[in-house]
Order: sequence, then C-alpha cells, then structure tokens
Amino acid sequence: MAKRHASIQGNDLKKGVLIELDGNVFEVLKTQHVRSGKGGAFVQADIRNLNGGSKVTKRFRSKGEKINEIVLDEVADFQVLEKTETSLTLMHTTTFEQTTIDRSLVGDGILMEGMVLNVSFSEGQALQVKLPTYVELTVKDTAAVSISSTDTSYKPVQTEEGVEIRVPMFISGGEVVKMRTESS
Repeated sequence: MAKRHASIQGNDLKKGVLIELDGNVFEVLKTQHVRSGKGGAFVQADIRNLNGGSKVTKRFRSKGEKINEIVLDEVADFQVLEKTETSLTLMHTTTFEQTTIDRSLVGDGILMEGMVLNVSFSEGQALQVKLPTYVELTVKDTAAVSISSTDTSYKPVQTEEGVEIRVPMFISGGEVVKMRTESS
C-alpha cells in the first residue's frame, strides 16, 4: 500500500522519522553527519525495517538526494485489551474505539494487557508502536538457586503478570521491580 509522503533531504533525517525505501517503511534509529576530505558530505543512518525488524546502516547525501518521509495521520495512545500470538486488540484511550494490529509491530519487548502504547498511523494503517519505557512487575515465585550456579548474581523469577525475568538474588516474592520494556 502506497503511503503519503513528503520529500526531505539527508540533513533532515532525525531519530524517530519514518521513511520509505524500496517499498518498505523504515524507522530512523540513529544519524551521524559525516564530512569526508574527498567528496561531499553525507548522513549515515541506522534504520530498522518496520515489516521485519531487520536493522541496516545506509548513507544518504546531505543535499540533493530526495528521501520519502512518511506523513502520519494520527499518533495516539491505545490500551492493550487482548493479545494473541499474531495480533493485538487495542482501545483508543480518548475515543474508546477498538482496533486490531499485527503483533510484530511491537517487537519482542515486555507486553501486558492493560498497558498503554503509543501508535502511529498513516492512511488508517498502524506503522509504528512505541512501548512505555518502564513497567512495574510484581514478583510471584522465585526459583531456588544452588550456590554452585555459575551466574550467582541473578536468579529467574515469575511475575504475577506472567512474565519470566532475571532479578538480583535479594529480591523475594511480593516485591515490585521496575523493568525496561524494550530489549535492545
């Protein structure tokens, strides 16, 4: 599906911008302006394909090269109502409208029902989902750890939210831990 876009130059690339290359939508993760002694300046960008998650580094000329920036129709907060292995059912937090999106847009970060996500749309299609930076989880069960374990500084635990994580040895059942939602 063709997206509406605006033409920008390499100098206009910033972290978080969505661009279209070869029919795929990419998110700019990082940019670096480079001026070589020979030839013109360019922008080196780390970009992630939103359709598969693959990351690549691409060079764009600072001036003169046209890049298609995706025009977003809506960026809004949605609450997770239901999750399956392939999809998420979300509710808009202000209009209460429900929508279903592909779960692959979220990646492999921590995801729980009731969590509020920031979703970007272009022409009615969800393109990008941003998780909250942190989530608080309540420890339910802690595993007994043998002293002969090679990694004695962390132990696996099960949380009440159904997520298995590794925590420091002093954490016990009933405690609340704050975790980053995105795995890097």
